[in-house]
Amino acid sequence: MTSLLDAALRSSAPIVAALLACMLLRRGSAALRHRILAAAVVAVAIVVTLSVVFPSWEVRLPRVTVRSVDAPPPAAPSRHEVAGVVTVDTPTSEPVRAFEIVPFVWIAGVVIATGVLLIRVARLVRLSMSAQAVVDGPWPQLATRIAAHYGIARPIALLTTPAPDILATWGVLKPRVLVPAQALTWSEERVYVALCHELAHIVRLDWPIQFGADIIRILFWFNPLLWMLSARLRHEAERACDDAVLSTGLPAADYASHVVEIAKACRRLSSRVGVPAVSIARPSTLEGRVTAMLNYRLNRQTPTWHAMAAIVVAVTVIVVPAASLRVIAQDAGPRALTGHVYDSTGALLPAVEMTLIDGRELRWSAITDGSGTFEFTPIGAGTYVLEVTLSGFRPLRTQFTLDTAKDWNRNITLQVGSLEETVQVTAKRPTQAPVPSPRSTGPVRVGGNIQKPKKLKHANPVYPPAMRDAGLEGVVPMEALIAVDGTVASVRVLGAQVHPAFARAAEAAVRQWMFSPTLLNGVPVEVQMTVSVRFSLVD
Repeated sequence: MTSLLDAALRSSAPIVAALLACMLLRRGSAALRHRILAAAVVAVAIVVTLSVVFPSWEVRLPRVTVRSVDAPPPAAPSRHEVAGVVTVDTPTSEPVRAFEIVPFVWIAGVVIATGVLLIRVARLVRLSMSAQAVVDGPWPQLATRIAAHYGIARPIALLTTPAPDILATWGVLKPRVLVPAQALTWSEERVYVALCHELAHIVRLDWPIQFGADIIRILFWFNPLLWMLSARLRHEAERACDDAVLSTGLPAADYASHVVEIAKACRRLSSRVGVPAVSIARPSTLEGRVTAMLNYRLNRQTPTWHAMAAIVVAVTVIVVPAASLRVIAQDAGPRALTGHVYDSTGALLPAVEMTLIDGRELRWSAITDGSGTFEFTPIGAGTYVLEVTLSGFRPLRTQFTLDTAKDWNRNITLQVGSLEETVQVTAKRPTQAPVPSPRSTGPVRVGGNIQKPKKLKHANPVYPPAMRDAGLEGVVPMEALIAVDGTVASVRVLGAQVHPAFARAAEAAVRQWMFSPTLLNGVPVEVQMTVSVRFSLVD
């Protein structure tokens, strides 16, 4: 969800820039404003794509926390001692869970918006499939003539539908113009007006641009800027097509009269589930369009190549920083550091001693409760070192940074500690018969949820005769792995300066040892064992 919000923030930059540019160019042509808005749609798609590829330049802004002067200060932690164990109780507060439902709300919005769009697309496809080609009357001849005037080389399908209220255009490779059945009786002048307007949509690629904006709006339905962009894009497209029709020399008053009559004939368009197509007869924008048609002072020119080049440069300048810049509000805290401590089986561990150290060597202590939960007093953002100890488990020392809100909740897993075994192998000097005198120590004391293993079978290392006769002594440090069945699965000599004869003798003995399984919460687990075998000569 964080990535989605980040993408929405990045994509807002070109949208804001396009809307501001349209405000500043309100005296410019509608075609120019529409191209700027269309460029913003393309820029949003590029920003969302490149934000995954481009490296992020993070800019961190401090978050200001305001506390009411009437609010009581946070309660101080209390200390009490039970059976010689000092625990620290800190006041807890119920965490805010509202943010957890945000992904589900977003998914619900996407599903609803997608469903509405699919219904509209299905209706449009169904109408097109049930429509019949217009082959008689002035429609085909006028369409051919106007397409040649606009420079449209793609084939255009003129289809009459049983719906009495739809006059619209859609499609890219093979554009379709849907006309109501009643339109076949229109005068040639009205047909000319309708076709000039609808084919202007085709040459300007208004439908794919509008449809792309609708898809992006579905993904970021929570962003009001995209709703503004989509509505403004549709309005400017209609205005630009009106200007294209007027540029053919048709009197503005006549054109406005025809558009009003077409809108009356298609007045039920707003009461139905609409179709995702661009239409001349949309009543919601009709009044403003008629006013613009009759205003002879308006600029109706198409954008020059200089203007288009400037738009491309502006999009590039905006897109690259927007795709790579990430603004992060740094959460300075302070807030309570909370979490849970688990063992390797996923069980919670109580009575775990924890120490938190900051960069100034200030220390905080906490002990997990019966449910394995810990909580430190509120601390601010920064880098800390956490030390965790529990008998029978490996001590843990980890460094981390508290930055965003999620960092103040951490889960920790402790691993089972290693066993230690020390074996003393002695032999008399060569002048006397060797008398082995082994000495070993048991495994270290373990506690908590660990059932310590017991040695069931022991084999004494044999002093190598060659080493004894040469009067040599040595120590063999080794690391052994006790398997879940208690056998020694592997032995590894740690020292690089150990004589091979001593190493072979020590390894051969350790491999014969047998232990009862090491149980963690009743489950057999592997455990590391450190073995030290000392070969020494006595007089």
